[in-house]
Amino acid sequence: MTKTINKIITIIINRSPYGDEYAFNALRFVTALLVNNVKVNIFLLGEGVYVAVKNQKPPKGATNIEAMLQKFIINRAEIKVCGLCARSRGIAENLIDGCSIGSMSQLGEWVAESDQTINF
Repeated sequence: MTKTINKIITIIINRSPYGDEYAFNALRFVTALLVNNVKVNIFLLGEGVYVAVKNQKPPKGATNIEAMLQKFIINRAEIKVCGLCARSRGIAENLIDGCSIGSMSQLGEWVAESDQTINF
């Protein structure tokens, strides 16, 4: 049985994965959205591009962000990383499988098609 998509929500993450809880809370929220049959687009911007770097070692006691992203990809969330941000930080070639380089025009398209956009 195919799930009916209720809404499209774009989540923009501007913060790095570890050090504070912004990215982690954004990803917890994505989990709740996916359970409720919401199509989720995740755009990583600025320091948020570090969320998509593969093979990170989480600090002791922290949740593994890479494992969370892999579950989202399996559940058909689309994850784009700002290309300019990733290249300027030297990480464009070190992204988690399933995360791809995006652009501001891609983000603009997502925002235009979304029922809601939330910035973390």
